[in-house]
Amino acid sequence: MSQDATTHAWPQSGFIVQSWVHDGQLRIVGRLENGKSFALVVDDPEQEFFLSARQQQTLKQILSRSPDWDQLGLENWQSFAGEALIRITVPWSKKAKLSQFLSSSGLLVQRNQGDEDQVHLANRHIGRTIRIDCTKNSKSTVGRRVDVVLTKPSITKSDKVPALRWLSIDIETKPDMQIVAVGLVWGMCGQKPVNGLAPARQGSVVFWRGVPLSAAHIRSFATEAGMLTALSAQIREIDPDVISGWNVLEFDLRVLYRRYQTCGLAFDWGRTEDQVSSVQLSSTRFLQAIIPGRQVLDAMRLARSSGGNFEDYRLGTVASQVLGKNKQVSSQGKQKLIELEQLQSSDPLAFCNYCLEDARLALDIVDKLGLASLTCIRSSLTGVNLERAWTSIQSFEHCYGLELRKRKIIEPSRFDRTIAQGAEGGTVLDASPGLFHKVLVLDFRSLYPSIMRTFSIDPLAYQRCKQTLQNHEQSISDQIVHAPNGACFDSTLAILPDMLSSYASARARALAQDDEVASHVYKILQNSFYGVLGAAGCRYGLSALAGAITSFGKHFLYFARDFCLQKGLRVLYGDTDSVFVQMPSQIELSELKEQGGLLIQQINHAISQHVRKLWKTESFLEIRCDQIFEKFLIPRLRIDSSGDRGRAKGYAGCSHPAQELIIKGMEAIRSDYTELAKDFQRQLLTKLFAGESAQAVSEFARYTLFQLGAGLVDDKLVYKKVLRRAADDYHHGHSPQVRAAKLLGWTTQRGRIAYLMTLAGPQELTMVSSKPDYKHYQEHQLRPIWESLVLSAGLSVEDPFEKQLNLDW
Repeated sequence: MSQDATTHAWPQSGFIVQSWVHDGQLRIVGRLENGKSFALVVDDPEQEFFLSARQQQTLKQILSRSPDWDQLGLENWQSFAGEALIRITVPWSKKAKLSQFLSSSGLLVQRNQGDEDQVHLANRHIGRTIRIDCTKNSKSTVGRRVDVVLTKPSITKSDKVPALRWLSIDIETKPDMQIVAVGLVWGMCGQKPVNGLAPARQGSVVFWRGVPLSAAHIRSFATEAGMLTALSAQIREIDPDVISGWNVLEFDLRVLYRRYQTCGLAFDWGRTEDQVSSVQLSSTRFLQAIIPGRQVLDAMRLARSSGGNFEDYRLGTVASQVLGKNKQVSSQGKQKLIELEQLQSSDPLAFCNYCLEDARLALDIVDKLGLASLTCIRSSLTGVNLERAWTSIQSFEHCYGLELRKRKIIEPSRFDRTIAQGAEGGTVLDASPGLFHKVLVLDFRSLYPSIMRTFSIDPLAYQRCKQTLQNHEQSISDQIVHAPNGACFDSTLAILPDMLSSYASARARALAQDDEVASHVYKILQNSFYGVLGAAGCRYGLSALAGAITSFGKHFLYFARDFCLQKGLRVLYGDTDSVFVQMPSQIELSELKEQGGLLIQQINHAISQHVRKLWKTESFLEIRCDQIFEKFLIPRLRIDSSGDRGRAKGYAGCSHPAQELIIKGMEAIRSDYTELAKDFQRQLLTKLFAGESAQAVSEFARYTLFQLGAGLVDDKLVYKKVLRRAADDYHHGHSPQVRAAKLLGWTTQRGRIAYLMTLAGPQELTMVSSKPDYKHYQEHQLRPIWESLVLSAGLSVEDPFEKQLNLDW
């Protein structure tokens, strides 16, 4: 290998795409800021052993008599429960010998690093983003499957996150799953889109098995084996950090894995000569593909993580909403297969372009939604690999584990713990139904993270608190925080408050710099901590911890409610971190914002005094005026015959001063209601907020019924509902969507189905043979909305639903 000092100007920032231990070597692979891929090898990475401090004297005597081990360094550490430990570190090559020596000497090793911990050796101290420099003792050479191989470089931590090379794949198959086409699109992802557009792609190609085609971007092959062999070579040449595609794990890679096996070919897409090791169900029932030196990130799963409100997660649906583009073939199920088979035989070039466009759409969606940047930044912040960047539990465990190790405390075993059983959810105050004026929404900012910061809610602080109380109950009572659920925390040992404080500061800096990507990552990272502490799968999860957070949340929701009531204000509703307050009628609309500001100042001051008096600590709780409604409506609870109870988590309002219609938790924004119902509710709310007369509202309803009965709104009668299990798994399959799916021939299939309610029952859209059941839509879609809104608004109006459809209007 030749010296490569001229190609790369050092130092360079880099991103660790993957790290693993193999044959006593720590192997690290990633991408440099200059766009080149790199690999570096650390020989003999450190291995650690822990023994009880009770064995320290014996250990020192035994080690002093052995010339092999008399120079070993010993460090004082602790277990998570507080037991004193001794830590011994040795190179990887000597771990087996030391382990045997300790055992033969009668010493009990309490814990040594397992394989799971070895995977994280690379980022335990420096993280995912690093700064690499080549000194006189180091060397950079050209690699076989990466651009540069580094030997003994200088490595420090970096805050710069380089863009990575993404490759998107889409395959098309025959009915017997033989592959006939593979579309590849690749480029650097992670830069911010310019004017909302993704960066230009570096390259694209289609591998096609069939008659030779003359297009420059298509490579034709006579056999599937020949195509797959060339495909492997092409991917190694592209050298992607991330392999993606739409549903790439559960379809494309799974099929490719089987076809390589069937053809007797090596599935060697990685940066080593090892093959793709498996495509199988993991413990979380997600398919996984392990490609050495690369990461597989399914674009569909990333889109689910984006928080976008998509009708469904088919590629065509998301592409239409995000990119404004439609697929060439948009049908579903058997009809789609028929159309693609016809396209393949009649117009192979169009078929290949269809395959390529699906790969391109997946990558464009990732870029347009900023998911490449979000994933890399979250991976960089948490230290976990890209594949796990959106997993809350693993991210939390890694970050918290690093903080423990800074304090020379080892993480608790995942298997030696009490399983969390969850905790009480957010508190909901009774809702008052009706149409109201001048309503403020008072919202606690980041309530649960603020509670954790204020009251030192933390796994270590909880674990050590009982012991602290037993030993020093009188002298240190002020440092012990008691939660309303009975849990207690030693504030001097809490780790999470400082972690959350650093995230909050970093988010504030990101907001000041208009860095929406970093701001979003810090926000979701903070908000994930509550769920993690109550999760059964988290080694730190305990019901008492999650319960402490929600019990404090309940306490301060009631505090805000009672404060407003004492001020003579009416509290209409409250949910977890928000209180809905009606202001006095004499206040002018122009004064609402100012009056709301004064009110929240008073509440925040009262909360700070309350916290200091009861818990003797600083309050990080902050309430703000999140929304002002000129008019606000809470629907009646349908099952409540008295009409005194309002619907929780469902309301609508006319914002002030924007006059925007805002709807939460009601039919108009639910995907399982028809467009007829959604339009009806929106227009009805608009009329009620505009103060239209009872007669005008009634005439609107009657005209809607006329349109329904006359068949003028048949295009708005489609139901779209999701089957989360295969149709045959619904043993009591009487729901309309299951019946429609079974009529369509779905047995093992799941997903979103569109159907009409007809006089012959539910029928899938492509199989409708009967007229719509207009009476069904009147009684089950329109009437409930009418009754909940009009009655809640207090209108005295003739019921238009008492008469027949097709009125003589």
